[in-house]
Amino acid sequence: GNAFHDLAALKIIGQPYDIDLVAVKWAVKKKELEPLFWKGMRLFNEQREHFQTGLQTEVFYISEYKDDRPVCLTGHIDVLGVNNTYGMLVIGDHKSGFLDGMHDNQLRGYGYLALQNSPKHDKVMTIQFNVREYTYDRFVYTRKQLDEWYKNMVVPVYGNVAVNPGGHCRFCSRRGQCQAYDELVVKSKQHLSDHFENATPKQLYDAVLAIEKVAEAARQHLRDEAYVNG
Repeated sequence: GNAFHDLAALKIIGQPYDIDLVAVKWAVKKKELEPLFWKGMRLFNEQREHFQTGLQTEVFYISEYKDDRPVCLTGHIDVLGVNNTYGMLVIGDHKSGFLDGMHDNQLRGYGYLALQNSPKHDKVMTIQFNVREYTYDRFVYTRKQLDEWYKNMVVPVYGNVAVNPGGHCRFCSRRGQCQAYDELVVKSKQHLSDHFENATPKQLYDAVLAIEKVAEAARQHLRDEAYVNG
């Protein structure tokens, strides 16, 4: 995913790129990365006409704290542009892995942040590029709709300390300090120990993701130790 996004960010805005160097950087096989990259670019080009001006990649936004907006949102937008014909912002998001859930709220969050940073626009189109499936999901939201989304979906999180551990936890940078994640790993080990039939497919899938992430972190620690100690 990281390797794909590195290449896509450069290719889309016409900057030079090197597939070999990116493959080495992220320790992936070029023969797997290259066809996925070109497939993603073909899919993007089918929708490129919507990004008429102001084309940017890898755009980071963070929302401000306000009395009526107590939850800080962040977003790393893959592609951002403007459609002058319809007077709206356009956001593109590449999903280069195997889709394992709905990402509607992620795209709404990106749209919300983009509109907060562009007061002259009141609409945003989001396009999710599902690269492996070679499909896309496209929606248009108004500023009013996304303000309502923030009010009804995001604000209730404020002050709520309940946790909902699952496969999504592998993306959280705080998982190393989270008791709920520790408990998830223990349950995952139990699901993977022997009797797979006692777990639902979703439980088993989340267990595999959790254990793989722990193993990846441990492997990186070993690499770091080997490097430090020569």
